Amino acid sequence: MFSVLTLTGPRGLGSTTLSRHETFPARQLDHGVSKQRNRPDWVAAQVPKNRGHLTLELGERIGSGRSADVYAVKVVTAVLRDDGVPCTESPLSSELCVKVARPNRCRSLAREAWVYEQLAERALQGVITPNYYGFFTTTLAPEQLPFPLWSNEDSGVDARPRGKENDDPTRDDSLCDDVTWERDECTGYPPGGRELSPWVDWRPDPDSPCVSALVMARGGAKYSVNEDEWDQSVRQDVVQILDDLSAGFIIHRDLRPANIVRAVTDTRKCDRHDCVHEWNLIDFAWSVVDEPIGHKKTTEDFVRKLQQRNYRSSYFYTARHPRG
Repeated sequence: MFSVLTLTGPRGLGSTTLSRHETFPARQLDHGVSKQRNRPDWVAAQVPKNRGHLTLELGERIGSGRSADVYAVKVVTAVLRDDGVPCTESPLSSELCVKVARPNRCRSLAREAWVYEQLAERALQGVITPNYYGFFTTTLAPEQLPFPLWSNEDSGVDARPRGKENDDPTRDDSLCDDVTWERDECTGYPPGGRELSPWVDWRPDPDSPCVSALVMARGGAKYSVNEDEWDQSVRQDVVQILDDLSAGFIIHRDLRPANIVRAVTDTRKCDRHDCVHEWNLIDFAWSVVDEPIGHKKTTEDFVRKLQQRNYRSSYFYTARHPRG
């Protein structure tokens, strides 16, 4: 929908313009044989050219994690037409947010954006997840950092991820398919979208720092262990959206209260459950993806049981054991 994104900062922090960028495909995790496979046909969605310019003003920070900060935003302009005329009626959700990666976490955000593309292909985006509007990047001169708000004294935001004082600014985290589960597991397979992606060997460059952002609809309040945990209808809805995700052969692998939010206002009806779900899933950087075509029902049942086991597990409450 949009080719260009401009982020403007509050309190005179200036603006930065980013261009739409290709995302980072994954290897397939074939649950039928418990092996990873290179997938030449799994590619990033084509980057749209001359499709529109979205300008957003950053508002309050509504989330912060190891990889990124999330900000509420105000739509300043949304230009879709080639003649540059702003839309009189926004084609977007009534509320948006933008997830901005830390300079050493752009690769992780590129992967999350690719999973959102897969969710769209499997008719799950806008049903069990917020709508996604694109992944954007730019490079800055070192003196232009921090942007946005990583260590601006007026913003009250620390430059380091919370609780990660030893975080290495020169490396991104490893993703699930960076190391195959068995030696030479992918030998004999032609290179796939992942292996041919510019993100596969990406490393942060302090002399040319990267800024990346993911734009999506803004969900509501996060799942509350103190309140929602005891509501049977909430638990049923969460189980159903996990079943929907399992039917698409995507496993979240970072399922915890912070990544379950009240559904966005324009959530579409779920045909599988004949209802509009009240909850959405977010934060898919650590997800593993399988091919939903040609699987036997036993494999689908296995994926569903594995997914449901992650809900209300030890990791769900503490986020302290290995993702699984």
